Amino acid sequence: MYQRPDAPLSIGGVLDDGFRLLKSSFGKLFVLALISAFFGQIPNYFIGGTPAEQLEALTATTFVWLGISFLLSIIFYGALIARVHAVANGDDLSLGGALAVGARRFFPLLACFILYSLALVAGTLALIIPGIILSLSLVFAPYLVITDRLGPVAAIKRSHNLVWGNWWRTAGILTVVIFIIFAAYFLMGLLAALQAVFGTDGAAAGLSFFAYIFAALMTAIISPMIYAFSMSILNDLKLRKEGADLEARMGEIENA
Repeated sequence: MYQRPDAPLSIGGVLDDGFRLLKSSFGKLFVLALISAFFGQIPNYFIGGTPAEQLEALTATTFVWLGISFLLSIIFYGALIARVHAVANGDDLSLGGALAVGARRFFPLLACFILYSLALVAGTLALIIPGIILSLSLVFAPYLVITDRLGPVAAIKRSHNLVWGNWWRTAGILTVVIFIIFAAYFLMGLLAALQAVFGTDGAAAGLSFFAYIFAALMTAIISPMIYAFSMSILNDLKLRKEGADLEARMGEIENA
């Protein structure tokens, strides 16, 4: 059974904690991630091919599916964070309970994503480097909307405060997640070959049905890794920040 650390860990310790959290939470996250992946792959199933084929696929029905996929993706995103957070804290959150959290926090989470995107655009326009810095320092804001029930602005500020001072350390740990993403891209490359072999004339312009199922399964396997490692990193950053704040307060008392 997973036990959440009560003191800051080394880089290797955080990675080990991420693996332990993944082991304990994978079963609870997989089904939720699989359902989310099926809806998330809908745009890829309906839209694909050449630019001309993509434009042809943009019918009223397609836009309805795209809208449904977008709305559900945010709810499922919040639900997955809520469930891995529950496992990290030794709580038992049901599938329905996790989806309820995602639905209740839909608008704060949506606003957080919008603010995050605007911050990245502004940072990128400011000679790119600020955009790179903000892309990492604000990355935990959506998690904080769920775990700490913060508003979007407060979550953005809190994420930046937690990462600042530990930016390079956090970047090093997140390299593991980057490798996972690269692996996902490689697997998606294989889907093109599978589509060529198994695709039929009756398939949609995007992924063939076989590739659609395969992509959803791979996403459901990879997603729990990302959520578990991100939660472990976030919890470690909180411990470090709390320790730094306590040390600062003790210093103020001694100097008084």
